[in-house]
Amino acid sequence: MKSLNDCKWGVFSISDIFSVVEKCKCSNVSNLEKNGTVPYLGATNRNNGVCDFIKSKATLISEGNCIVFICDGEGAVGYSIYKHEHFIGSTTLKIGRCDKLNKYTAQFLVTMLNQNRKRYNFGFKRNEDHLLSEKFQLPILESGEPDWEFMELYIKSIEDKLILKWTNFSDNNNEKVEDINLRDLKWKAFNVSDFFDFKKGNQNKMNSLKADGFIPLISAKKIDNGLKQFTEKNGKSIYPGHTITLNIDGDGGAGLAYYQPCDYLLDSHVSSLKAKKVMSKYTQLFVTKAIEMQKEKYGHGYSLNDKRMKNFIFMLPIDSNGQPYWDFMDSYMRNIEKKQIKNFAEFLKKQK
Repeated sequence: MKSLNDCKWGVFSISDIFSVVEKCKCSNVSNLEKNGTVPYLGATNRNNGVCDFIKSKATLISEGNCIVFICDGEGAVGYSIYKHEHFIGSTTLKIGRCDKLNKYTAQFLVTMLNQNRKRYNFGFKRNEDHLLSEKFQLPILESGEPDWEFMELYIKSIEDKLILKWTNFSDNNNEKVEDINLRDLKWKAFNVSDFFDFKKGNQNKMNSLKADGFIPLISAKKIDNGLKQFTEKNGKSIYPGHTITLNIDGDGGAGLAYYQPCDYLLDSHVSSLKAKKVMSKYTQLFVTKAIEMQKEKYGHGYSLNDKRMKNFIFMLPIDSNGQPYWDFMDSYMRNIEKKQIKNFAEFLKKQK
């Protein structure tokens, strides 16, 4: 199979490729019933555009197998996503339809379309004129037409490599870890300050940050590991990775903890917890869940201030000496990871 460098490329506009561009139909999400099975798409570049799952409403449904163009929203405008399934979308989204679309050609298209996202921002929206005239490149045949067959085969080859990678990883990590019921362990209360030093975040004007760059900005969100956006350095502290972030305030988010593998910027409503002694990633993942078991105590009106942080008590399993059972915590989380990798590899195979 030829490489991308061996292809001839042509420049196309949205109107060249998509025979139909239509608007999504939901103008007021508060009128929708939640706890359903239909994806609701909004102006977000996270979770493939899905903001919630709602109950079906026939008049608002948009058919799948289409490209969704995000036309508004700080940090998300300019992104494009592929939706295979039927969905309900915000009126800040538009839909493109093309008879050559399938899950492979669509992924190639989305990658090329997303090269244009830097054109847009909150003050320069992706209105219909801007959208239809948007230019992007695609591989072409000698005739100058898009080479749809190459695009499909190229994405399939990436998928095959991904399946092989995760299948091999799963097959090579078959070490059995004894399944232990957490209820069978002895537990003991400890103070978070016994094991961690705290440092509060200092990003208090997050809307002024550029919604682009390579540094994660961690906020008091309830989803996405606390990630608000990727941004650039702005002269404020960069917190080290291999640490835990703990939401100290925020309606519905206070008390949530996340393990952060990479360096990051930090919202002032979040604290960074750095282990006083060497602690593995897996042990910290266990600790985050143990900390979260206390989250019901905290909320927007009862935040984790400095005094409460110093006195924050949580439960950990203990060994025969009454000390935290660190080795077990590490093994327990490694075992969960192995099971999830195996499930993921099997899921990828089923998608073929």
